[in-house]
Amino acid sequence: MDRKWMSLCGGLGGLALLGGAAVNVATGQSTGSELPQADLYAIHTSADWCPHCQKINATIPDVHAALADKDVLFLDLDVTNKQAKHQSALHVEALGLDSFFETSGRKHGRLYLVRPSSGEVLETITSSATAEEIVATINAAI
Repeated sequence: MDRKWMSLCGGLGGLALLGGAAVNVATGQSTGSELPQADLYAIHTSADWCPHCQKINATIPDVHAALADKDVLFLDLDVTNKQAKHQSALHVEALGLDSFFETSGRKHGRLYLVRPSSGEVLETITSSATAEEIVATINAAI
């Protein structure tokens, strides 16, 4: 396995998700088990210095809690600085969403609902939305 892929995927408990398969980050070997695919990506773009980002950041824990049983993959793309943008670009590239990052992902203070199979942006949620409105929008998109 390419070391670039292993490093950009991070790893949860030493595992990373690549193409739907669990991969041991230390060895690069597939575990042989498939992980569930998300029905929807909720991609949050933020920067430390952005007041709109701080507002939407405050709603995210409530949104996560309300949708804990849904097949939604929440991604946080940090666009605070050049290094963070580069890392965020690598994450979306690993998911096959590099065109998303070039067109939408560099804008901060938003939550994008993206269909994993097509990369289509279904909704763009701004910082003016409440947690309840975000949850309703995500439920409607699933």
